[in-house]
Amino acid sequence: MKDGRTKAKGKPKAVVWSDDLRIGIDEVDREHQALFLYFNELLAAADRHADAPETSREAIAKLELMFREHFEHEEKLMLETGYPGYHGHKDRHDEFFSILRSFTAFQPEVGGFDGFFLSVFRNWILYHISVSDREIGLYLQRRNAAAPSDEP
Repeated sequence: MKDGRTKAKGKPKAVVWSDDLRIGIDEVDREHQALFLYFNELLAAADRHADAPETSREAIAKLELMFREHFEHEEKLMLETGYPGYHGHKDRHDEFFSILRSFTAFQPEVGGFDGFFLSVFRNWILYHISVSDREIGLYLQRRNAAAPSDEP
């Protein structure tokens, strides 16, 4: 296939979790790991069902739900802790859903999974975690280090 779907030569690689991607917030790190696992499931499904629009619509709906729940959790955490970069970070989350909407609008024309979308998604999430989410982790580490200790 040379039409941009994942069976094409440029198929995105699976994402592999490593400790380098940890941001230091255990629950958020676990959510990131779950998102990576689901992305890898999307890649496998793309190989099995490259021309099945029903399968890809269901997978994208699940992806959207997983990210919506994860982003809501991150946004709540940022607000609760007074994270100063909240608005810019939320803008990045909104950007993700804009990309997802663009893909879902285009998706019926291409049929199944689009390799370009999967590549964009892979790069977006890796960058977002390693830069934007890491900033939240660093902020909370500095905040906790500066907080007075409860111990005598």
